[in-house]
Amino acid sequence: MLKRICKWAAPAFLLLFLLLALYGVARPWPVATEALSAYQGQTPILVGAGFKSTSSSTQTHRSYVLFPAVWGDLAIVTVRQIDHSPGQVQAEPYALVPLLIWLGLCAVSTWWFWFRKGGSNVT
Repeated sequence: MLKRICKWAAPAFLLLFLLLALYGVARPWPVATEALSAYQGQTPILVGAGFKSTSSSTQTHRSYVLFPAVWGDLAIVTVRQIDHSPGQVQAEPYALVPLLIWLGLCAVSTWWFWFRKGGSNVT
């Protein structure tokens, strides 16, 4: 059962990760665009998003990796909006490291189950 989950979940996660980044390019969030304008010369790549609503407020956030700054600082920058307030920017140093490890594990699992010789016999 775990093998079947890994076989299908790993490539699905990689595909969804790519689609999320493409969505961020195709439909930029105006709140984040304004908040990230302080990072001159950087290209934000969407790597995460979330929404939370309670009876009293709503909170939306999107997380970005900024290129080319990411080569010197492995941070993920999160823009958070509560209700209709301006976006608040929070940088999370080294937050990209666990994401890269996870993407690496998904890539290895995808290769293992789908592309290596004899790997496609798991159902």
